[in-house]
Amino acid sequence: MRGFRSGTFERESVPRVLRAFSPKSAVESIQEIELRVLREQGKRLLLLDVDNTLLPWREEEIPPATMEWVAEAKALGFDLCLVSNTRNPERLARLAEKLGADTVRDKFKPSRRMFTIALERYQATQDEALTIGDQLLTDILGANRSGIDAIWVRPMAKREFVGTRIVSRRVERMIGTFLYRHFSGGAATPGLFSHSIIQHMIRFALVGGLSTILDAGLHGVLMLAPLLDGKTVADSVGHAMLGDGNWTAKQVSDAAFGPLKVPTTALAILNSYYWNRKWTFAVEGEVPHGPMIARFFAVALVGLVLSVVVGAYVKRLLHMPVEASWGGATLVATVVVYFWNFFGQRYFTFRGHGR
Repeated sequence: MRGFRSGTFERESVPRVLRAFSPKSAVESIQEIELRVLREQGKRLLLLDVDNTLLPWREEEIPPATMEWVAEAKALGFDLCLVSNTRNPERLARLAEKLGADTVRDKFKPSRRMFTIALERYQATQDEALTIGDQLLTDILGANRSGIDAIWVRPMAKREFVGTRIVSRRVERMIGTFLYRHFSGGAATPGLFSHSIIQHMIRFALVGGLSTILDAGLHGVLMLAPLLDGKTVADSVGHAMLGDGNWTAKQVSDAAFGPLKVPTTALAILNSYYWNRKWTFAVEGEVPHGPMIARFFAVALVGLVLSVVVGAYVKRLLHMPVEASWGGATLVATVVVYFWNFFGQRYFTFRGHGR
């Protein structure tokens, strides 16, 4: 695998969004794993991936170096369990017999199911177990989701399942680019995702995305979805705003855009406050909601005005059908308001209160 390097990761410094993919360490092969050290640390159960970790994909001849390593692990008192997604249980059983190991084959990793079964079978705690595997998206992610330490091993061979090679390995390389910025010993320089403002912007964007879906989805229903009589809410509101007259469909829609944007955006603001306080800026302690929500709404209300003004203005500028002009106006307004809201909430509402 390109870009693979051995080393120990400073998992606490890895951005939270990627921490679930971070192993405890990376090694060129299982022979580099210091079994005696692991035993001294209290590890007693090794949960082992099979293909390209213990032997090449689809092969049945186990390398002598793997057999020697397994023998050393057993001599030190480790329990060995093969956890595999294989669709060939007969081959897995034959390999397990040669290795003298137990097997667990259940829901596909990164499901926690296989790891949980193994812990229960051996009556081991999460701290007593260690997962060893060659894939971040299955072995390492599954172990981390189960609260088990994991060691990432360089794949033994390039030959592997086509889906793994084309999809999983490409994603691994992207994730690994950021993980390798967090080696222990200060060998790596902090990357883009290590800066708190970038982490906050990503979280704020995710929360904003959820709120935007809520806002735009509800607004779109009110603007575009026909009622039982075939008319939309926008038709009724638009005609009420314009009064009697021979108005075009676009003129009616333009008139309804702002009034219908107010309630949907207000609901989205409440959703944003909750998740930004709880997750994005992680407010600590018993900070009163009153003053904070007042500041949040002050910033958001300015954003609401911007959303209505920018959206309505852009919609009038776009010489397009109703649906297309609504979509373009909503997109432009969303981008403008995002930057206003982020910096306003970070430096005004939550400044000094979050982690």
